[in-house]
Amino acid sequence: MYGPIEVISVRASDPLGLYTEATISMTVRDVDDNAAVCQPEVTLYLPSSTNRKVYIVGDLNTYCVDRDSTPANRVINFTVVMENCTRYGVEASSLLFTQNNILFANSTLLTQQRPCRVNISAGNESHRTSFLVNIRFSECPADTDFANTKWPPGRLGYTEKMNCPGHYNGSILRNCSASGVYEEPKYLCTADDIGIIYQQILNGGNISTILKNLSTATSTTEKPTGLSVGDIETSGQILDGITERINASDSLWSNTTDLFVEIASNLMDNSNIRSWKTIIDKNLLGNPTCSFLDTSKNQWSTDGCRLIEHIVSEGMVHCQCDHLTNFAILMNPSIISSAPSPEMIQQEHALRVFTIVGCSFSIVGLVLTIIVYAVFWRTVKSGRSIHLIVLCCTFLFTYILFLTGVDKTGNKDVCTAIAVLLHYSILVVFFLMLAEGITIALLVLSL
Repeated sequence: MYGPIEVISVRASDPLGLYTEATISMTVRDVDDNAAVCQPEVTLYLPSSTNRKVYIVGDLNTYCVDRDSTPANRVINFTVVMENCTRYGVEASSLLFTQNNILFANSTLLTQQRPCRVNISAGNESHRTSFLVNIRFSECPADTDFANTKWPPGRLGYTEKMNCPGHYNGSILRNCSASGVYEEPKYLCTADDIGIIYQQILNGGNISTILKNLSTATSTTEKPTGLSVGDIETSGQILDGITERINASDSLWSNTTDLFVEIASNLMDNSNIRSWKTIIDKNLLGNPTCSFLDTSKNQWSTDGCRLIEHIVSEGMVHCQCDHLTNFAILMNPSIISSAPSPEMIQQEHALRVFTIVGCSFSIVGLVLTIIVYAVFWRTVKSGRSIHLIVLCCTFLFTYILFLTGVDKTGNKDVCTAIAVLLHYSILVVFFLMLAEGITIALLVLSL
């Protein structure tokens, strides 16, 4: 490569004082001009988010060096040659670019949170070399969890997902916290054998056989590392289906009680602590029922027992009974149950007030409309007026029925009757409005 031009002035003179001058321009040339030496591959990390439109990825001068003897030849220029970040739907030049040998990234790249690779060209006019820059994000390091599942690096603030291994269906979720540490994974998986048993209960299979198979499938022998969340939830649904099929006086109770106890013991084994903790954290363990075993009926009963308090955040249930017997707190892992917060109660109250006020204004407007038409009936009497009066009366009936009957859920027959009348009246309103719209459309088109 040619370097800077040096200008030299030369003057020659003789003894008589005669002289001449010349200007000589010399271009400095480095005979040993070589290409820059760069690291073949570099990994640079970006933050999970930024408030700036452009983020500095890194100083590229750090990864290349040119040892030419001429200072001018040691200057390295960097350009983005090729990258695979264009799949984000943004022009490549706007995602990654160089300026003053600094690599910049557009904030759009940060919002995607997906790694990509950039080919950087480095050197001068005579010699160029290239190297790869891997763009990564601040992440949770790869590790192996308690079930020997290998997790790749995770994105900060994201929940990574993997398919369940082996003979399991479902997915595994693991959150990468903002501090860059993986949290405990949540195995929302159901074993194939438990899934088959669940299909048997749906198809009306033999209860004794189903219980024996479930007892075997949930044992520590079959599941030495413990049951997953999906296994526990599916097992609970299987037991629910069985209890619905067996009557209190059924002779099967005496033959299957031991199997029920054995399955419950398998579900509550210490090896399943992680799964139960996940269920509690998901707030899926709720609807506590204070009960006791009524041996005369071979079923759980709540007579004489009542729930005092249920503190979900602490996982505490307080029951009170007025007799002594075998007590138990029955909790359904498939029902979300929590006491409404004061904010929820306040919001529901505000919504109820707005509903009553809005419907009341509508009722007043409908009544005034009917009164005006009744007073001036001789003047406004027509087919459209009759249609409008019918529509107003239907609206009035619907609003009154809604305000007076929407909370009447205590009696099943009354609740059903109100629901039927509401659906019918709303359907009538819909078709009356449709007819009114068609009439108006025809009038406009006939003008």
